Amino acid sequence: MAASSLALAGLAPSNELDGVNIVPYLTNEKKGEPHEQLYWRFWDQVAIRIGDMKFLKAGKREFLFGVFGDVHESKNTIEDNPKLTKKMKKAFIN
Repeated sequence: MAASSLALAGLAPSNELDGVNIVPYLTNEKKGEPHEQLYWRFWDQVAIRIGDMKFLKAGKREFLFGVFGDVHESKNTIEDNPKLTKKMKKAFIN
């Protein structure tokens, strides 16, 4: 978000911040996906999104959501998808 916010404000990118400016993807200047995997963190929450699935760790609690079929992220599918959960956690740790 930081890189995109700087770009929208007309400011130069900062080497002190991580992230990628996704504005060109939102405006269709660039096609495709900006990343295969998206990562983010906020206080004690960390998350990774691969395709339409998102793994979220908030403190000691873990969740797996389908972001398109469950737009409000109300159904935790972690118990139904142990292999996918393991893969996403591994990608997150690496």
